[in-house]
Amino acid sequence: MGEKKSPFKFIASVKGIIVFMGFLLFNILLLSVKKTPFVQQYFQEVFTHTSNFIITSILMGTVSFIWILQGAPFKLVIWLGLVAILMNFAVEIFVTVLNTPDIIDAVYGTAGVVVTVLLMLVFNRLGLKEVVN
Repeated sequence: MGEKKSPFKFIASVKGIIVFMGFLLFNILLLSVKKTPFVQQYFQEVFTHTSNFIITSILMGTVSFIWILQGAPFKLVIWLGLVAILMNFAVEIFVTVLNTPDIIDAVYGTAGVVVTVLLMLVFNRLGLKEVVN
């Protein structure tokens, strides 16, 4: 039996793992903090829309992470971000089934895309080691 070749061109280095885990923990922290009574009382307006930020950010981060490890050009991550921004606005403007149209949600989703693309740029530059087959 022959040895299976890895579908990944790169693996995450220690720096890359720290960057990506920090990204995930940041999103988990945002999700956790938004439910605390203090935040609900004083910062409810800010944290009302963070779900779009978190969902968009985690989806973008997961797909981008896999693509980067497979050696895809970074411009695909940028294109994914642009599609995610367009989809956020399309859903918030046109989809009224199970959704209250709210442009601010789309803005928070856009912020999630921008943060994720910048983080993936850092990961792409600092967090990869080439796989030796």
